[in-house]
Amino acid sequence: MSCRHFLFVTIGFVLASPGLMAQEPKMTSALKASPVDVPMLFRGPQPAIEVFVNGEGPFLFAIDTGGAGEARLDSALAKKLNLKVVGNVKAGASPGSKTQTFEQVRLDSLSFGGAEFKNVTAMVRDYNRPGSGLPKIDGILGFGLFADYLLTLDYPAKRVRIEKGALPKPDDESVIAFEMPKGVPVVEMTVDRGRVKAILDTGSMGGILLPQSTVTGLPLGGEPKVVGKGKTVSGEFVIQQAPLRGTMRLGSHRFTDPVIEFADIFESAVVGNKIFGQFRLTFDQANRRVQLISQEPKKLSNSMGRDVVRFASEVSVQARQIDSIEIAKPAVDSVS
Repeated sequence: MSCRHFLFVTIGFVLASPGLMAQEPKMTSALKASPVDVPMLFRGPQPAIEVFVNGEGPFLFAIDTGGAGEARLDSALAKKLNLKVVGNVKAGASPGSKTQTFEQVRLDSLSFGGAEFKNVTAMVRDYNRPGSGLPKIDGILGFGLFADYLLTLDYPAKRVRIEKGALPKPDDESVIAFEMPKGVPVVEMTVDRGRVKAILDTGSMGGILLPQSTVTGLPLGGEPKVVGKGKTVSGEFVIQQAPLRGTMRLGSHRFTDPVIEFADIFESAVVGNKIFGQFRLTFDQANRRVQLISQEPKKLSNSMGRDVVRFASEVSVQARQIDSIEIAKPAVDSVS
C-alpha cells in the first residue's frame, strides 16, 4: 500500500431533513440462533463482514463503532440495488459552516449469519474514491445497528459475534462504563496524570489521537511535528505527532510511551484499530458497558510504532463526523 502525505477528512455535524424519512417504519431485528458468529474480514485493519442486502450479495461492509446510526451504503451499491430514497442528511464541519447533503435510503433487509435486520436506514455516499489506496467497500454497519445485542469483535481470533445477554457490572479493569452522548461509545481514559474522554472507534485505522487542548502540559519526548493536513467541507486543519513520555491507561490496559497524534479540530480523543488489534472487545449498549480482553492485560505496547502507516476511518456522531484520512505517519485515518 503506497503512502501519501496528503490527508483528506470530512468532519462535521449531521442533520436529518424532514419528510419521508420521519414516516419510515422503525428497524426490527431477529436472530435465528444466539450467538451468531461469522468470520471477521478486514479492510486494512478495519473489521468487516459479508452481508446480504435485500437478499442480494454477499457485500463487504465495515463495522464502525464510531459511526452513529444503523448503516451507510456506497453510492454504487445503492444504484445497483435501485434503492428508494427516503430522506436527506446534511453534514458540515460545525453548525453554521458549509454543508453537504447526502441521500438516505431504506433497506428492506440486511442479513448475515443467522441475523436479520429489517427496515434499515442508510446514508449514501461514495466510499471508494480513486486514490484512497484501500480495498473496495460496499457499505458500513453503524453502532446503532447492534443496539439490542452484545457485539463482540475478536481481533486475534478474527471472529464477529452478536448475541443476547449482558456484560458484568463495570470494574474499571476489564469492563468499563461508557456514555453515548451522540450515538457512539465514549469512555474515560488516563493520559499521563489526567483523564480524557475517548471515542472507541473501530472505523479508525489509527491508534491514539488527542484533541490539541489536551496536549498542553503533557511530557512529550520531542517537539510536535506536522505529519499531515486534513480537509473538511469547511476548510483545512493540521495533524501533529509526538511521542508521549508517560503512560496511557484504558481500564487495566497500559500503553507505555505511545506515539500520539493531535489536532485542534477534535473535541474527543479517538482510540482506533492499531490498538484494538490486540483485543477482544464486547459492547453492551443496553447497559453502556464494554469489555476489553487481551493476552497481556496489564501492559501493552502502542502498536502504531514509528513506521510509515496509512489510515482511514470514520467517526460519525450525529452532530459530528470524521470521514476519511490519508497520512504518511502514524495517525488517525478514515474511510467514513
